Amino acid sequence: MVQSTRFLDIEVQGATMSNVVIEIERWLGERNDVGRHIAVVNSYCVSLARELPELRAVYDAADLVLPDGKPFVFWMRHVGGVATDRICGPELMLHLLEVGQELGWRHYFYGGAPAVLAEMITRLKSLAPHALVVGAVSPPFRDLTPEEEEAELEKIRAAEADFLFVGLGTPKQDFWIARNRPRVGGAVLIGVGATFDFLGGRVKRAPKMVQRAGLEWVWRMLGRDRGRLLRRYTLYNWRFLRDFFRQGLGL
Repeated sequence: MVQSTRFLDIEVQGATMSNVVIEIERWLGERNDVGRHIAVVNSYCVSLARELPELRAVYDAADLVLPDGKPFVFWMRHVGGVATDRICGPELMLHLLEVGQELGWRHYFYGGAPAVLAEMITRLKSLAPHALVVGAVSPPFRDLTPEEEEAELEKIRAAEADFLFVGLGTPKQDFWIARNRPRVGGAVLIGVGATFDFLGGRVKRAPKMVQRAGLEWVWRMLGRDRGRLLRRYTLYNWRFLRDFFRQGLGL
């Protein structure tokens, strides 16, 4: 059973990977033309959503909002009384590919640089050799025209994808998903952030010990994308921690 708790104005669902798979199987059994949306949120997502009402509206409309971060898990378990695991993009995507090998699930990838996307697909073939990858597109970094976007969506519908993993970064991927949910043939849409870069080898992921300590953001801030991520992890993490402690004090 998936349970919810309010965390800094965002409704977050506590779940295990097994809970998520059960929920997805139910969705696919009731499938219609409108896609389902799973949002995996971290401290940056929540802080940005408090600043951008349109992003908060995207998360409020999502079918599942899952916790990617130790503060979420701590709050949900010890304050909200909700049993949950930390669920982040890379683990969720790999788990769904592995489970889907026996269930015939069809996977489509949208985002990432061409070389990174190609390398990720090659690696996925070794990690989940029987997963059905039915499409992978690296869109240009500029905004697409309405005609170009509709052409991409037609490819997704023609592929009869069950899952559409979107790796455009926050908040671009969130707005893309919200805009196109009704036009993907009922696929489950999941924004997976930097997952393509991790699995495509462009960015080295933090060691497990660092991840378990909740310090993966420090590893990334000191890594290859430090110039781009420095402001994100200083300004927005500071805002997140401030608001987290204010919530804990009932303020």
